[in-house]
Amino acid sequence: MDEQYDVIVLGTGLTECVLSGLMSVSKKKVLHMDRNDYYGGESASLTPLDQVYNHFKMGVAPPEHFGRGRDWNVDLIPKYLEFKSIEGSYVFKGNKIHKIPANEKEGLGTIWIPKKTPVRRCSLNLGLTRTPRILTAMELLCIGVRNTRMHRCWSSLIGESCIMNHWRDSGNLRIFTHCTALENCHRDLQDGKVVGVESEGEVAKCKQVICDPSYAPDKVKKTGQVVRAICILNHPVKDTKDVASVQIIIPQNQVNRKHDIYVSVVSATHQIAAKGFYLAIVSTTVETGNPEQELQIGLDLLGAIEQKFVTVSDMFEQIPGTEESNVFISKSYDATSHFETTCDDVLDLYEKIMGEKFDFSQVNLHQQEEM
Repeated sequence: MDEQYDVIVLGTGLTECVLSGLMSVSKKKVLHMDRNDYYGGESASLTPLDQVYNHFKMGVAPPEHFGRGRDWNVDLIPKYLEFKSIEGSYVFKGNKIHKIPANEKEGLGTIWIPKKTPVRRCSLNLGLTRTPRILTAMELLCIGVRNTRMHRCWSSLIGESCIMNHWRDSGNLRIFTHCTALENCHRDLQDGKVVGVESEGEVAKCKQVICDPSYAPDKVKKTGQVVRAICILNHPVKDTKDVASVQIIIPQNQVNRKHDIYVSVVSATHQIAAKGFYLAIVSTTVETGNPEQELQIGLDLLGAIEQKFVTVSDMFEQIPGTEESNVFISKSYDATSHFETTCDDVLDLYEKIMGEKFDFSQVNLHQQEEM
């Protein structure tokens, strides 16, 4: 492994895998490694179901009525790798959930748009921001997802909703990157600059390192905590027309909080659960000393819960100025279920690493060439 690379990427979370691919298409020589014996890092998907129970130290085996363990593929956080549209997006207001319009027909009949208001230019206030904002027709169709060029590149994949979910993504990170499982690895620095990564006595030399916070604890600071509850259901969510997948956003001002609460639900249709079951993730930023209780409003929307796994995770981001060492660290995943902040982090890190913004016109050019 005593070779010279432009970039070494440590960790196989979504951010690291996307950046690894971007570095490769930018003609960089990349080595991608992970200390774990599984892919995904903090954003891993666990299968079979026994692994989920072991991960959360349940001390018991999954009940037999949950079906075959390998029919389950449980995300630790919601993520969208192979795209399959979420069938509906909803927002919580007035102690009830309301569907966010996904097309002009739905938009004209929604409670959010005043009657006789032109669709192409209307004032829309979902309670997600403090003041109404003027939305274009495209933004109306894609409410809930930031209308960036990155998202427009995905627009042809959009069905009933602009929120995407993975299609059984276990192992899909291997498609993005060549990964080497390492028991231990650490960065070598010279004059404050990274010069390589050592693992099991072997050294891979490099000019830059991209990693998640766990690989560089001395260069990150804690910014808060996120609480998530992964729930197994045997029924669809009430008031969603029994759709197989749904996202619900509970705005902070509807529940007297400082942060929104996010609910993401997928089902056996997405090949992540046994037939007849659903997987829901309820998440928010921790504000009190009782994190699980902060999720209760979201949990109540789910109805009866067969099994619940709760985690509280610290969130980290890179200490300003430490990028001078040529070590670039991704942010921890926050409570959101739409990955907008992750997209922002990818683009921000790309600009810091490359010294220029990502050129989306090249993406469009490559797409046209492939067509």
